[in-house]
Amino acid sequence: MKNSLEKANKTKIARRFIEIISFLDAVQEATIGDVVRELKLPQSSTSDLLYGMIDLGLLYRDPLSRSFSLTASAALLGQRGQLDHVRDGEMVRLLDNVARESGLVAILLGRVSLDVQIIGWAGQPVNDGWSDIFRPGMKRSLTSSAAGQLLLSSVSSSRRAAIVRHLHADADENHKFSVAQMLERLDRCNSSGRVIGRFGFNSSARIAAQLLPGLSPEQALSIGLVVDRSTRWPLDRLFDLLNEKIGSYCASVEGERIRVDGIQTAA
Repeated sequence: MKNSLEKANKTKIARRFIEIISFLDAVQEATIGDVVRELKLPQSSTSDLLYGMIDLGLLYRDPLSRSFSLTASAALLGQRGQLDHVRDGEMVRLLDNVARESGLVAILLGRVSLDVQIIGWAGQPVNDGWSDIFRPGMKRSLTSSAAGQLLLSSVSSSRRAAIVRHLHADADENHKFSVAQMLERLDRCNSSGRVIGRFGFNSSARIAAQLLPGLSPEQALSIGLVVDRSTRWPLDRLFDLLNEKIGSYCASVEGERIRVDGIQTAA
């Protein structure tokens, strides 16, 4: 029991750390009160965590405004081990461009083991009920979300069949699904490289998502637009926009780098 509580507390601290980093990244700067109100966190422990992040060199505190902002050290966390297009900021620009031109929430999702995970997003949610959805690290079963199904479709047919059967066996009675129908849907996703369907994550929203090309199944990423009933964009135009922006993104990534004898250098 003690070990379980300790593990839960460590997970809670790690989650708060990531939520604070993501919140400050979105708003640029915020006071302790802003962080507490937006993330619905207790003030005393949040204050301790913020000042601890200052000690680690991850945050800067303005003595006049008493606001906190991210340092360059925070921006560089983990960047060396990432794919080039993640490290050089092209992925962020892609999300921003899609969100700006559509007026919708553009979201980036990836696969973590048997789950689909929200990696990042851009744009403002049009529905107040979505505020608890767009949190960093949120995960759900691959088969529970259309975007998760799209990511799962990128693995080999034999492997995805095994994963689907495993997820079906582990699902509770309220989340059981037809294995045959799910495999057929995954085949269609694999053929088209895109999907429109239920967003999941305890939301009634839908998502139009497309795989980013050139990535291995283990590194597969999808970018999508989250829509609800008030969205006026026709579905075909959503995919036209995604195709256009992903095409520009791929051209930009390819144009910035050349490979010479297996060594990557700036073009």
